[in-house]
Formats: sequence, C-alpha cells, structure tokens
Amino acid sequence: MFPFDWRNLIQSLLPQMKAMVTLGANSKPIKFLTWCPACYAVSILTTFVSVPGLAQAPLSRKTVQQSAEITRLQQLLETYGFQVKSGRPPKRGVYGFLNVRTKVIWINPAVFELGIARPTLVHEAVHAAQRCASGEKMLPLGLDITPPKITRPHFLRYHGFRQQVEAEAYAVQTHPNGVTIAINLLNQHCR
Repeated sequence: MFPFDWRNLIQSLLPQMKAMVTLGANSKPIKFLTWCPACYAVSILTTFVSVPGLAQAPLSRKTVQQSAEITRLQQLLETYGFQVKSGRPPKRGVYGFLNVRTKVIWINPAVFELGIARPTLVHEAVHAAQRCASGEKMLPLGLDITPPKITRPHFLRYHGFRQQVEAEAYAVQTHPNGVTIAINLLNQHCR
C-alpha cells in the first residue's frame, strides 16, 4: 500500500492542471507532460503506485507542501486578476515574466524540472504586488528586506528604479517565508 494518500494530492493538482492546459497564442506546442507540470507530477505519482518495489517510497512532506504553496499563490494571483501561464515567456532567457499591461505571468516550464518553481512564482508575485501598488507600472514597495549577496548579479544589471524592483523580488523569493510574504504583499496592495 502506498503510504501517502496520493488521491488527495491528485485532486489538489486538478485546478493547476486545468489552468496549465491553455497555452497562449505565442506559445509553440510542447509535449504534454513538459508544459503541464501538474500532469507530470500526477504521471510520476501514478508510476510510483503501479511499479512494484517503489510503493514504499513516500513523497516528502516538503514536496507536497511546496506544491500546495504554489497552487495557493497561483489561485491568489488569479483572484486579483492575474493570469498565470505555463509556457515560454515572451522575453528570452528568463524563468518568469510579468506583462504589466495585460497582467499575464509567464512561468517557464523548465523551472519545474529545475526545482525552482516556488521561488520563480514568488518572484513574479512580488512584481504583481508592485504593479498593483503603482497602477500600470512596477515600482518598488519600499520593503525592509535585503537580498542575499549571491543574487546581486541578477539585479545589478538593471538601472534606476528597475534595480530596486528586482532587488525586492529577489529578496522575497530567497526568504524562507517567501510565499507568506508574497501573499501578504498581494493582499495588502491588490485589494
């Protein structure tokens, strides 16, 4: 018997699966399990259940918790009028991208395979809060959080307010309570 109730996990992933089935007009068709990370997760789970000898391998609580956090954050973004899409962002070479005008957040499917989906979505959620706070632009929120030195090369390439905007996003995405902070920022600025 599989020691984890995988049926509940699959049920919790269904909204995410439905949200990721729609690709934008700018997306090229990608293999189903690559562009639908929730579907990929379900296929992995069902493989564990059906392959003898692997039935004893439970999913870690951290993996399940992070999946729930990602779903919760995505649902909150959608509540505030943002559309979260899994696909290649319109800007080349990035893991996530927020189109400020259309309120569409693109999440590169590679982040799920790289294990960085949570920080990527948190980063874009901070940008969403920055957009909500300032209307049609992204402006710094004046957060009292310093990003780790290792993230400096990622935001020092920008200039002016954009550097501050990115510094805040990197500070929150690397914070241990990044999801909670992002949720609080969205609730504070997007009401």
